Amino acid sequence: MRYDVVLKKLLAEDLTAWASLLGIEGTASLTLVDTGFQTVQATVDKLILVQGESSWLIHIEFQSGYHAKIGLRMVRYSGLIEHDMGLPVQSVLILLSPDADGFACTGIVERKLPFRKICYDEFRFDVVRLWEIPVELFLKGGLGTLALAPLCDLHEHELPEIVNTIKSRVDVEIPDAAERNEFWAAVEILMGAVYEAPFIKVLLDGVANMRESSTALAYIEEGRRKGLEQGIEQGIERGIEQGRENVRKMLIIIGSQSYGEPAASIRQRVEAIRDSATLVQLAERVSQFKSWDELLQAQ
Repeated sequence: MRYDVVLKKLLAEDLTAWASLLGIEGTASLTLVDTGFQTVQATVDKLILVQGESSWLIHIEFQSGYHAKIGLRMVRYSGLIEHDMGLPVQSVLILLSPDADGFACTGIVERKLPFRKICYDEFRFDVVRLWEIPVELFLKGGLGTLALAPLCDLHEHELPEIVNTIKSRVDVEIPDAAERNEFWAAVEILMGAVYEAPFIKVLLDGVANMRESSTALAYIEEGRRKGLEQGIEQGIERGIEQGRENVRKMLIIIGSQSYGEPAASIRQRVEAIRDSATLVQLAERVSQFKSWDELLQAQ
């Protein structure tokens, strides 16, 4: 998975920040493990040794997309780790996006023979869904999990404020410019698990830049490009619609900064606008009006 390198780096740099996310309480020490065992190393990327009154290992598996056999994979990894390292294993599945969730992510794997009603084996693992975690937990936590804040429980229109909050911390807590660039690269990569690349680019360039019409047109062009690459008429239409939808999102975010989150009736009126140029013009004129109603009446 393209996020593995980034997540492993965040783990290594600030393991303490991950303690609450993993359900670890007290004063136990955490160490990122380089197993040294070939069978484990070939399959397991994130392994943490917990040492306190008792010791155990935590295997973390990150998923950005759905995998129907993820439960059996967790069983396999747990068995390999415990066999090679001789310690009990806590298995944790961290889902980066709702797209990764599904029937296989219940946290329980039951195995039974077809001629028996009872299970001959039951395996349990923890499931962490980032989009269900309050964003404040990560905004106030350590730097190791701060980059995950945009994937937490929040409304899309809150993202500019979330990014600004992250920036205010990073500017103080990461004085080295090169390290700050590494951090923001991690944020950009991880946001790719949920958001479209053009949207991320504009968001991280700064909220003020979202008011520029050239940016809005870039959204449209990106959607059109994706359609053209498919080489069929249906793909072109879908690409144009994607671009139009991205401009709608941009309008909602910009307007929410000035007027507050729109009511359902306002969203319906925005959805009803089919002309991309009109959406762009409305986004450019947000600062000229005092409410959603005034803005939409001016189209």
